[in-house]
Amino acid sequence: MLKRFFIAAIILLAACQSAAPPIVTPTVVPTPSATPLHTGTMPPAPKWMETQMNGVSLGLWRPAGWAADSSHGLVMAEPTDSTSPNVTGGLLIYCFVPSVDEFYVSATDVNYAWSVLDQVIRMPSHVGHDVAVSLPVGFDWDQVPAAYYLLTSGDGMRVLVVAVMVPNVQKVVVCNMSVPAAQASRIRSSLAPLLNGLTVNGKVFSGKALDALPNPLLFPHYSMTSTPVDNRISASSPP
Repeated sequence: MLKRFFIAAIILLAACQSAAPPIVTPTVVPTPSATPLHTGTMPPAPKWMETQMNGVSLGLWRPAGWAADSSHGLVMAEPTDSTSPNVTGGLLIYCFVPSVDEFYVSATDVNYAWSVLDQVIRMPSHVGHDVAVSLPVGFDWDQVPAAYYLLTSGDGMRVLVVAVMVPNVQKVVVCNMSVPAAQASRIRSSLAPLLNGLTVNGKVFSGKALDALPNPLLFPHYSMTSTPVDNRISASSPP
């Protein structure tokens, strides 16, 4: 599910100049977040972006100036200054609808977003080998079952992975937020404004509900001298 998503996202963003994203006409466009991500008296207006993936419609507000691509889910990358030309120098968001065919999901699961993430963290093919992960924690996002886990990679990234059930469909939407370790605290402070207005099959999710997540987020410790198994064991308690 992660599959080094920030690397894949960079490739998608590089291709967005040559590949036009699919156009989906929204039924309802939610109001953008009231919390501006820019300073000044008149911040630039965010842009609405949307796509369809695995039979699910997704929509999200893109802050002005951010790079974006909607051909394989919704990817948004924060602009960086001249001293940090690499796109991974800032926040990167990737929202997508994974196939759940390879996961065991019971129709009786109250929160199969949690069930999917609980399986993902035990699959190196999805999260990688050089990582430390926390156990997923369930919560309700606007009365819809959801879950999240935290990841620390060996190459110095901090990642929050949030999954929410698709209403009335046995699928999940996953949103990854990544940032370099030195900026890890920005994930928690940016979470609500950036994901406010996320729309899934017409259901609009409020960023305010994400205030239920811990503050600060306690990312698991990754040790260069530990084995992948050791890192997973050391990270196996909720933050």
